[in-house]
Amino acid sequence: MGIKIEKISGAVGAEISGIQIEDICEHDFKLVNNALLDHGVIYFRRQNISPTQQLDFAKMWNDLHLHPYLKGLPEFPEIIEIVKEPSDPNNFGDHWHTDQIFTPVPAMATMLYAKEVPVTGGDTMFACMEAAYESLSGAMKICWHNFQLLIAMTKLRQDQTK
Repeated sequence: MGIKIEKISGAVGAEISGIQIEDICEHDFKLVNNALLDHGVIYFRRQNISPTQQLDFAKMWNDLHLHPYLKGLPEFPEIIEIVKEPSDPNNFGDHWHTDQIFTPVPAMATMLYAKEVPVTGGDTMFACMEAAYESLSGAMKICWHNFQLLIAMTKLRQDQTK
């Protein structure tokens, strides 16, 4: 069948089909990588991979690192399990954020592998900040150039100490 890359929104995102990432070859990986660079976010449906296969796929991009605050799985410390039970009052990452922007060298990408997704809710949304910036007026761009961003880690630190 071959790989098919289909743009799914105006600013960000493409779905890639016709591929199983557990046995991706170098040629197909180049197509996948180019799709990520072109679309910012890529999606694969109907994948059934093990943690080892997920890590092997991730390592095709670069070396992996451990999250500085969250513990990963005991056998696979690079993989952080995110579980939200219906009775849990809080959502993990329930606000707009960029993963690991607070580290000296932010992560190039984050991979999500959903094993269970509710029929409704459970959405993960993505935004293209380059497109948001480009949509600003010239005066607003100049205004934003005068700001510096301070990442506040207070909430995360409080959550980690409970």
